[in-house]
Amino acid sequence: MSKLLKLIKKNFIIIKLIILITFLYLVYNNGNINIDLIKSGISNKTLIALFLILTFIQQYIGAIRAKILLGLENKNNLSAWDINQITWSASFVSCILPVSIASEVYKISELIKEKKYQSKDDIIYMSIFTKVLTLVSLVILTLVSYILFSLSFDSNQLLIFLSIITILFFTAFLFRFKILNLLQVVYRYIIDVLNIKNQFIFNRAFNFKNYYIRLFRNPIKSTKLVILSLIIQSLNIITFLLIIYYSLELPINSVLEASTVIPTGIFISLLPISIQGLGTGNFAFSELLKGIGIDNGSDIFTIYFAMSYIFNFIGLIPFLLRMKVKR
Repeated sequence: MSKLLKLIKKNFIIIKLIILITFLYLVYNNGNINIDLIKSGISNKTLIALFLILTFIQQYIGAIRAKILLGLENKNNLSAWDINQITWSASFVSCILPVSIASEVYKISELIKEKKYQSKDDIIYMSIFTKVLTLVSLVILTLVSYILFSLSFDSNQLLIFLSIITILFFTAFLFRFKILNLLQVVYRYIIDVLNIKNQFIFNRAFNFKNYYIRLFRNPIKSTKLVILSLIIQSLNIITFLLIIYYSLELPINSVLEASTVIPTGIFISLLPISIQGLGTGNFAFSELLKGIGIDNGSDIFTIYFAMSYIFNFIGLIPFLLRMKVKR
């Protein structure tokens, strides 16, 4: 088993490339690639402008969320704008090294340099919880959009629906205390039962417990993080809807219906099994959008990917500015 893991680790990029090519071939073989549509989408100036604006807003809100995750919301020495610049610079790194971990390593290292007294563990935990919050927000948005578009509400049904959402929210809100208790039990098990003597592991377990308690014991902070994550992913969904609207010129109802499957497509494209979501994202959007009568799902994702690359490449500006400041 250990030999297999070492082999996978050693050839991880090659495996990702094989997965990318395989899924792109499946999409191409099914006749789901329209080069003219892609060219039309990426040459639409209005669409590009809207995409860049919405993506920048998403990134800046993400920087505000990162500041909360780092416990810096009441401190002025590292602003959301500073974090935004680091994030954008990291996006540019992903253009040079098309592996998600490369930009993540750059981002973490730059934050550590900016915050010499900040716990390095906290910065890594911030990165982990960012992904967790992204997943949670995508699940919530999928459920909400699916329910809204699969039912015709009268006033009573709408009241029931809102009540269910409220109950689920408060259940999740209260459940965080159960996680806190569980974390205490796991921590005691690691330290006492396993008799951990490795100081490095001991410190990581202790720091993670403290980080989680500090982050989620505060109800206002927890709510802010969830709301910010929902806003970020809602804007992400809107960018996809705009691409569908401007590229395919479908009726507005058909465009809005796509919001029931887009969160799932985004989640699949974020899985670290392909290079920056290519291949897996194309296949996922092709199949998901086909289920609601849209046959160009792969092209929609390709346009999204191309515009994301443009936005990421603009990150060269803050990247160079940061290099100049260092000198």
